[in-house]
Amino acid sequence: MVKRIVALGVFLIIVIGLFSGCGNDNKYNAVLYSDATVWMHEDFLIENLTRDAVYDGIPLDDPLYPKNITHLIQSKEDFDKVFTEFPTELDFEKEMLCIYIFSCNYMGLSYEISEMSLEDNMLKIEVNFVMPGFGASGSATVPKQRCLAVKIDRLDIETVEFSEK
Repeated sequence: MVKRIVALGVFLIIVIGLFSGCGNDNKYNAVLYSDATVWMHEDFLIENLTRDAVYDGIPLDDPLYPKNITHLIQSKEDFDKVFTEFPTELDFEKEMLCIYIFSCNYMGLSYEISEMSLEDNMLKIEVNFVMPGFGASGSATVPKQRCLAVKIDRLDIETVEFSEK
């Protein structure tokens, strides 16, 4: 009888934890687009090449290329310079985009936001790739330029910093 009561108590604690918001809450109504390069102007991508990617068959291993690049898109004018299309309309009075460009060896994997914090006019976004289930493709590929786009509520920030978990 005592074992049943303890088991029931443990079960209730787990269920309450699942439904009480433990875990990653969606700060700033963030929506991550895991491969935004498909919607970007080719000229913008060329202007923002990153080290260790292979572009047009040529490895970009020169240290003059940055490891990653970030951009804040806070106006329609800036948006139009970067994107040819986007899967949703943006209201730049209320929303903005945070862009992270980097070289990636796992083009078949999607990313998710694991942590977000706001410190001294800087938004910090930590992302990690989602491991596929059994039988799914997660194999390494030739490193290519990749771009994550995070649509968020408009914030009073000057910079955004991404990190990979």
